[in-house]
Amino acid sequence: MRANRFLGGMVRRASAERLPSGLGRESLSWESRLSPAGWTLFARAEGEFVRSLTENGVTLLLRGCALMPERPEPAAVLPLVHEHYCRFEDLPTDRLEGAFSLAVIDRPAGRIVLYQNLAGSGFIYYTDTFDGFLFASCLPLLLDLRDVAPQVHEAMLPAYFAFRTVPGRHTLFAAIDRLLPGELLRYDDRGLHRQQRDTVRPWREAPTIGAEAVEHLEETMTEVLAHYAGERPATATLLSGGVDSSYLQAVWSQTMRRSDQPPRSFAVRLDHPRTRADADYAQTTAAALRTEHTFVDAEAPFSTYLLETLAETGEPLNHLQAGYFLLLARTMVADGYSSGLCGEGADALFGHAEAGPVHTAEWLRRLLPAKRLRDAAHQVAEGLGWERLACRLRLAQRLYDLDDFNHPANQITLWTHWPSVWRCFGAAAAEKAVALRREWVLSLEVASEPLELLHMVAFWADAVGSAALWTTIFNRAGGDLLCPFLDSRILRLVTRLAPRLRYVRRQPKVLLKRALSRHLPRQLVYRPKLAFSQPVFEWLAPGGQLRPLVEAIEPYPFVPREVLAEAKARPNWFLYSLLCYDLWHKTFICQTLPREKEDFSRWDELPTSGTAASSRAQPRSFLS
Repeated sequence: MRANRFLGGMVRRASAERLPSGLGRESLSWESRLSPAGWTLFARAEGEFVRSLTENGVTLLLRGCALMPERPEPAAVLPLVHEHYCRFEDLPTDRLEGAFSLAVIDRPAGRIVLYQNLAGSGFIYYTDTFDGFLFASCLPLLLDLRDVAPQVHEAMLPAYFAFRTVPGRHTLFAAIDRLLPGELLRYDDRGLHRQQRDTVRPWREAPTIGAEAVEHLEETMTEVLAHYAGERPATATLLSGGVDSSYLQAVWSQTMRRSDQPPRSFAVRLDHPRTRADADYAQTTAAALRTEHTFVDAEAPFSTYLLETLAETGEPLNHLQAGYFLLLARTMVADGYSSGLCGEGADALFGHAEAGPVHTAEWLRRLLPAKRLRDAAHQVAEGLGWERLACRLRLAQRLYDLDDFNHPANQITLWTHWPSVWRCFGAAAAEKAVALRREWVLSLEVASEPLELLHMVAFWADAVGSAALWTTIFNRAGGDLLCPFLDSRILRLVTRLAPRLRYVRRQPKVLLKRALSRHLPRQLVYRPKLAFSQPVFEWLAPGGQLRPLVEAIEPYPFVPREVLAEAKARPNWFLYSLLCYDLWHKTFICQTLPREKEDFSRWDELPTSGTAASSRAQPRSFLS
């Protein structure tokens, strides 16, 4: 099974000879009065799940699932988009639904257009250099396209060690960026222009959905999964047993009820005392939903999965579970299920477990509306040693001060050890990283109310980024990952829900649980949530399976020796992030760890045509 991926570019004709063999050298060129030397435009794509259409010199590449409501059949979307682009030289982004990214290679106009919808399906990475512009659906492809040695984007190191990933436009590689949700990019001989085409503001201004919320959710999720079933019938659920994946499985089973085969579900199983309960959690839900459930056993050391995933994606693992996704995807594809349904994003949309402090602070502000009353209560709580209450009262005083470093909206979805980060980069750099993440999310015009902002930071800075990385992993294995909670139709619906229904104090995801109660017994819906945690600190400690890699960590100028020594003596999240960074650095920067680079000469050529295509047997080439 070939990987699902695409790449392309627009480079100066004099530089085209430096492209890897098989790319661009025989492509038709384009000239203008502004650039008489001419440009070479090229694109390549391969895999079952990258759709294409080439006509009149204009090529479209579509990754993910998209449709236009007026013509909902999947085969219609690319011809309609192509027709609109050729007529208006623009993309009809306001008429497209789903989770997808689009690339346009326009030879007659000498232009490349890239678009990521608000949630998206994987990121598009790009680089703008003196020689021109290159883009790809995953980082290693882009690195292998360039003829320069990759460098570290050192300004992003504080953000990486704070969030275990780099949120926003930049990556850990210098001069390589990613297309952001809702962003449209144009590149021509005048250079690069970015536009924030879509935000959530129009959805927030729509009429609020109240009492019929569960019915709206059920109807919309059924619509989304029916769309996915039409495009990807060979799909199985990544079933952990939690509310999110269980609800997807329940609706998916109804959507596919006419199939002759029982619905399938998969989960990774790790044989460790801390994780054995996870298997029972998934199995009991699978039995209740009557799915044919398959456990994929992770039998190799975690270092094996970690190193291979790093090499395949070019990005450190933000969540440990991501290390198993390549194994999971390969097993599913080999078993005939090339797409997976994933519940990522539901926590951020329907009530995050970490929102408790904000709920309590809001309740305290209603109980003690005057600031002097809250001050007095705070002093009493501190005097009596009621530390938890004192913290909540302190937050109640600064609930709307989003510049406060310790505000929950700034600390949500963090896996870090702040003292180590501060000693490496300084408090100012850590505060800047937190502020940049928050400001990026606010640029999508989400509500700035503390509770809403907290959840939207978790959605865009964590869930969308995680799903993009996991989609890349599945794509590299020849499969695809579908995340319905990141679909524009679900996001639009949830944005219109009354906050009192979405965010209920001490009842995270209550609306989702009410919907799931229509399909499962109450005792399964409301059972305690498992953390699905991995024994990472045990592995990092002396005698642990990751310890040899820890001992081999190179000295880096930004890590004081005493910080590394303390982390080794008592493993923490900083040590895990440093280990991932070290392996990433050795793989891509120093290149002392092996990595198989892309052989572009194997990307077969396909003549241009006027019909939409989906490659199932051969990779495709589009000469622009």
